[in-house]
Amino acid sequence: MILSRATLRWPRAMSAGAAVALVVGTAAAGCFTVDAGNAPPRDSFYFPTGLAISPGGQALFVANSDFDLRYNGGTVQALALANEGGLRERALCIQGALSKFSPLPGESEEAAASFRSSCEALLQAGGARPLPCGNLGKNPNPVLYPGPCAPLGVEPFITRSAIIGAFASGAVLVHPPEGQGEGARLFIPVRGDPSVSFFDIEDDRSCAAEPGACDRPVRLDCGADGEGRCGADFRVGENPYESPRALRLPLEPVGLAAGATGNAIVTAHQTQTAASLILNSWTSKPVLTYVLSGLADGPTEVAALPTPGLAAACGDAISYQPGFLMTYRAAPVLDLLRYEADAGSAPPRGYLTRASRLNISVNTNGTDSRGIAVDDSERRTCEVACDAQWQACEPGCSGERLSCLAACTEIPVRFFVANRSPASLLVGQVRTVPVTFEGAPGESDRVCGPQRFTSAYEIMELQDSVALSYGASRVSLGHIIGKDGTPQLRVFAVAFDSRFIFSYDPAARRVDAIIRTGRGPHSIAFDTFAPTGEAGSGSQRRAHSFMYVAHFTDSYIGVVDLDARRPESFGSMVLTLGNPQSPQESQ
Repeated sequence: MILSRATLRWPRAMSAGAAVALVVGTAAAGCFTVDAGNAPPRDSFYFPTGLAISPGGQALFVANSDFDLRYNGGTVQALALANEGGLRERALCIQGALSKFSPLPGESEEAAASFRSSCEALLQAGGARPLPCGNLGKNPNPVLYPGPCAPLGVEPFITRSAIIGAFASGAVLVHPPEGQGEGARLFIPVRGDPSVSFFDIEDDRSCAAEPGACDRPVRLDCGADGEGRCGADFRVGENPYESPRALRLPLEPVGLAAGATGNAIVTAHQTQTAASLILNSWTSKPVLTYVLSGLADGPTEVAALPTPGLAAACGDAISYQPGFLMTYRAAPVLDLLRYEADAGSAPPRGYLTRASRLNISVNTNGTDSRGIAVDDSERRTCEVACDAQWQACEPGCSGERLSCLAACTEIPVRFFVANRSPASLLVGQVRTVPVTFEGAPGESDRVCGPQRFTSAYEIMELQDSVALSYGASRVSLGHIIGKDGTPQLRVFAVAFDSRFIFSYDPAARRVDAIIRTGRGPHSIAFDTFAPTGEAGSGSQRRAHSFMYVAHFTDSYIGVVDLDARRPESFGSMVLTLGNPQSPQESQ
């Protein structure tokens, strides 16, 4: 029997209220076995806690936690999104039916009629089975799960699945930057082992512009055995002999984030005042490299800061260490951690440092921060313009390009934090400060360009606090489709306890929509496609923006419409995926 280093004393059956308290609260220590008990169901959801969409939008990955220990592990499932008659097409059909298939701007009456006809065939609608639900039928329990229609069974859409340890706490998808290699991996922190499990998945970024024309099999590789349980070679942190510092992963890995290049991954440990560094190689197994201890109480979530374009252009000629922001449950602070590659060591052994700390003073208490998200869209737009203007004449224009990128660092990177004291969305910014060499540099001094840049660092600031309902837990960035048909950035804050998701417009600095969910909304993921030009007649090509919501308490996924051109369904749940299951004690 394989035992974890934790000693979990959670009951196998609990009320919905107890589940709420535990999933967003403390985690007791305990024992988890993998060779006893029933195998978890791989054709349904069971306490889903993590969602991720493949880079090109072909698949939805779901991590299930087996939270009440009813089975001998959790699961990870890959669901096809873009295939004919798949989830995306069904959501589009219900969305269209709710607006009576009125043509969108730029869409002809003929195209709208053709779309309606295809939807009637897909949903087997007609006669006693009218649209929008067709053969699904009307929703028999709108109190338990919102939406117009009865649940859609998930089993036909699961193309791959595997078994992992219990208590998965999220899912993060990682791939290298465009033009710097191929490959994609899905990382999942698992508290029951404890470990970070990973999967090799398909890099489908080339499918993003034309999802319907990309016919690739969904991949979910983890060295699974005959029973579907992932192999030890796909778990990071269990074997100290694999670590260059002979480390084992501390208990309770929860929040996890990957740096811009996908090579540095940081995870928080909520009971250990520690953060771990995992180095990801695209040609070998990722390894646990460093554990930073002595942090504040209750590390919870992590978000990576983007590398400034100036630092990327200067490369080794400038001193810059990638940064990660970390939140805490039991301390009114935010930390900025730095990843140091330590390339000069033999062999190189990266490590983490705590570079700076920001006290949360905009709230009455400031403790209990949960999710965090970072937005660099404004700065990135500036940097793309610099590259477009100056790269063509390189190397003769290197000085002008560096000056342009340095000016972009004056645009701050925004961050957003879900805080519970009181329930609010904290709005802050990170300012990047380039440093230039004073005096005449010597031969051994590293400087970049005629401006003589030597380094860059960041300063954190808090600016605002936006009221939310109780139970604020997660924050993610996504896009709605505006009334003009263009994608518009929004910050989505999940309130687990009160069953709401708040849409915050960072440009207008206000909450512009409040989305009602079922019980226990947890992880969210976004599926957005907004091409320019006239809308196509085929549903695979239609502009869309959907938010997938993993409902922890009742084990299903809701699909929310984020297309403001459809006021009849915008901001509401249009599809329920999987049959809701109440927790065992409440049944």
